[in-house]
Amino acid sequence: MRSTVISARTVEECVNKALDKLQANRNEVNIEVIDEPKQGFLGLFGAKDAVVRVSLKDDVKEKGTDDFVKNILNSDSNSVETEQKEDKKVVEEVEETKPTQDDNDKIVEIEETVEKEEVTEESEESEQEAEESEEISKEAESDVTIDRDDELFITSKNFLKQMIEDMGIDCDIESRTEGNMIKFNIICSQESDIGIIIGKRGETLDSLQYIVNLVTNRNADTYIRVVLDCNQYRSKRERSLQKLARRLADKAVQTGRDIKLEPMNPYERRIIHTYLQNDEKVNTFSQGNEPNRRVIIKRK
Repeated sequence: MRSTVISARTVEECVNKALDKLQANRNEVNIEVIDEPKQGFLGLFGAKDAVVRVSLKDDVKEKGTDDFVKNILNSDSNSVETEQKEDKKVVEEVEETKPTQDDNDKIVEIEETVEKEEVTEESEESEQEAEESEEISKEAESDVTIDRDDELFITSKNFLKQMIEDMGIDCDIESRTEGNMIKFNIICSQESDIGIIIGKRGETLDSLQYIVNLVTNRNADTYIRVVLDCNQYRSKRERSLQKLARRLADKAVQTGRDIKLEPMNPYERRIIHTYLQNDEKVNTFSQGNEPNRRVIIKRK
């Protein structure tokens, strides 16, 4: 069965988010409350979110996961034709339109209003971009080093192993440390289990990673970052995104048009930004609000 673990302020909010993510109705799932929410002193100090695991029942068919996972895990062998189809699906070109003479008067009339709105939008985008940049540099700034004998490492691995066992999945866990980062690669022999852990577009894997990070850092003095992978899904996805970024950057240079990618999570947007950050011909920036925030590639 396919599962997702959600953290939110209330159990009901967790369930609603999980149903939306699983594209399921309440009667199609099993709901398990891992942690009850805690309001905290005066509603501020010691507050704790609810954590809920929601799983599809055995007789409910999983929606939209297997094909996506198979495509990513086999991404190295994709044909040119497949890449071209991916471009059409993933990318939207920002069309350039020229105003007619009749439109000029209207443009002049609303120019001041539009300018004020753009200033506000640019301010909001700048704040979001600053937050994203802070995320990218966060791990590089830390001088903390964790090793495999560290109590936090042992706690993190044991919790992850128990959580996967509770999902009814038999697997092995590879692990290594890099500075303040712990990396786990979940190895599954059954293809159906790979799909369950990764989920649609990696959403279940991201949820598991979020929960493990919460548990690992609950009693930590400094921040430890935990990264989860499953059968090298993330590394293959990263290579696929880098190839896509290269093609689209070249396209932006050739056409002179801004290239707008599909909405991505912060991890995938970071891959695009990092890969193209030293490119002399294009700039990248993010636009929009979560969960519809996306990368724009622009010719310099």
